[in-house]
Amino acid sequence: MRYSIFFSFVLLLFSCDKKSFHSEVPIVAHAATGLFNPKRLFHDNTKEAVEYALSFQELDAIELDVQFSADGTPWLYHDEDLSSQTNASGKVRNQTDDFLSTVHYNSLQYEQISSLAAIAWEAYNNPKLLFWDIKLFGINSTDSVLLTNFVEILKKFPKQYAHAIIINNNSLAQHLRSFDFPLYADAINVVNAQEILSLDWYDGIFIRNNVVAKEDIPVMQQNGKKVVIFDVRVPKSIREAAAKQPDFLMVEEFRTAISILKK
Repeated sequence: MRYSIFFSFVLLLFSCDKKSFHSEVPIVAHAATGLFNPKRLFHDNTKEAVEYALSFQELDAIELDVQFSADGTPWLYHDEDLSSQTNASGKVRNQTDDFLSTVHYNSLQYEQISSLAAIAWEAYNNPKLLFWDIKLFGINSTDSVLLTNFVEILKKFPKQYAHAIIINNNSLAQHLRSFDFPLYADAINVVNAQEILSLDWYDGIFIRNNVVAKEDIPVMQQNGKKVVIFDVRVPKSIREAAAKQPDFLMVEEFRTAISILKK
C-alpha cells in the first residue's frame, strides 16, 4: 500500500509513552541543528549536525536541505550560493564533487559541507523520519532524472529511516508521485495551504506558526493531509505551536523542544 511505511512510522511515534500534555506532537529538527539557533553546537546541514541529531532518541524527525552537484550527487546545503556561508562561491549544481569536498563553512569549527554519503546513517538505530527539502533554484531539464536517482538512494537507506520529500514545484511533484514517499510543499498562508492540499500529489504542507491558528489545523488535516508548523524558535512559541496540534512541529532548537514537550 502506498505510503504504508511512512504512516506505520507515524503510528510508532504516537505510540510512545506520553509524558506531558503535548508530547504526542512529533518534533522535527530544522536542518538538524537549526538555521536560526544561536545555541547550536554544529553548523546546520553538516555531517556533524546530522549525526548529533540522530543520537537523540527523543527526536522524531530531521529536516535537511538537498542540492545536487554537477555530477548529480546529493549534497546538504541551504542557500542558493556558496558565498553566503562558505569559503567558496557559485551554485552547488555548477560544482563538481571534487570541488565541493574542499568547501567548508565560515563557522567557528569550519565544518565541511556534506554529501549524503558522508553521513554514518547505519550507525544510529533510533527510528527517524527524514524530511528532504529539495533546493533546485531554477528548473533544469535534468531535474526529473536527478530526483529519480535521489529516490533510488533513499530506497537503499537503513530500515530505521522513513522519508518524505519537500518539493515546491508542481511538475516535479507529479513526477515524484509514482514513488512511495509522501510529498510536502511550503505554504505562505492558510489560503495557499488549502490550494496546495487540494492537489492530489501533495500529502502535506509546511506553514509558519504566525500565520496559522489552531482552528485552521483540523480543516487542513481533512482527507488525511498533514500539517507541519515551523518558524518556532523560543520556548513560548514551542508551547503555542504544539497547542495547535499539528502533525509535526519543526523547531530551531530541538533540545529545548524535547525538554518542554517530552520530559
